[in-house]
Amino acid sequence: MTDMVIEGVKPCPFCGQIIDETDGDFCYPMDRNKLIWRAGCIESAGGCGAEVFGESWEEAIKKWNTRVEHFNTGKTNEKY
Repeated sequence: MTDMVIEGVKPCPFCGQIIDETDGDFCYPMDRNKLIWRAGCIESAGGCGAEVFGESWEEAIKKWNTRVEHFNTGKTNEKY
């Protein structure tokens, strides 16, 4: 990991599952060289299985925390 500061992990945007960022099943490398990282809502913990991918732990977390702004309303999909 680098020195990038991540200020908490948001709940799942689809089901609202609270994410424990220290849980190794939430964010982990998909390959031996750690070139692709997966962050996702853990189904075995009651989540929905939604997932995002990044080229680093930080990028995967940043993508997980991103909420899309709707074009016509200016509101986000921040249901949770």
